[in-house]
Amino acid sequence: MANDGGMIDVSGKDVTVRTAKASGCIVLGEETFDVLRQGSCIKGDVLETAKIAATQAVKSTPALIPMCHPILIEAVDVDFTLNEQDKSVTVNVTVKSSGKTGVEMEALCGAAVACLTIYDMLKYTGRAMTITEVKLIEKGAQVGPGDFAENITTEGIDLLKLSVGNKLKLGENVELEITQFGKKCHSRCEIFEQVGDCIMPREGVFAKVTKAGAISVGGVIEVIND
Repeated sequence: MANDGGMIDVSGKDVTVRTAKASGCIVLGEETFDVLRQGSCIKGDVLETAKIAATQAVKSTPALIPMCHPILIEAVDVDFTLNEQDKSVTVNVTVKSSGKTGVEMEALCGAAVACLTIYDMLKYTGRAMTITEVKLIEKGAQVGPGDFAENITTEGIDLLKLSVGNKLKLGENVELEITQFGKKCHSRCEIFEQVGDCIMPREGVFAKVTKAGAISVGGVIEVIND
């Protein structure tokens, strides 16, 4: 389905395990940092409350950001680091889901709301606190061999110097014929989700099987015609 604005159509994507990690940092100041470190906040446990808020924010992301897809959240991990030198707190939120779209917005929402909750819990001590950054640290789809197709990884042979029609022999019996170099990358495909780039348009080499059989890891691959 063509996208004419609005929520992206992900119906053609495969379900894969998605992960994302985001961080946020809030600088408290010396007095407020001491209240947090000593556990003397009059409102209760600051970090435990922020952890609950982050988890709620992750699950509520589609209600806050209009074009985010409602997805199944399978795991949320929240941890905090107290930084004595600059009197700050860093929060890391990691989100995991099995679905057709990534979870980076959920992780970012979790990190942002955790920082906001810390601010709210401690604002009675003074309002000089500053949320300095909320950023995505990492994202990706957890994939395994064959998740995209029957892919073969090679070494010791420059496939890009071959031509359409060239034939390859793999192991004892399998033969392939090169059919295409490069292939249009669909928007935000699984390879892009995994590595942040897709090499298919530049380096993808496609072939058809002309003689079937079994191959094994470490097997020999060779060109059988020039």
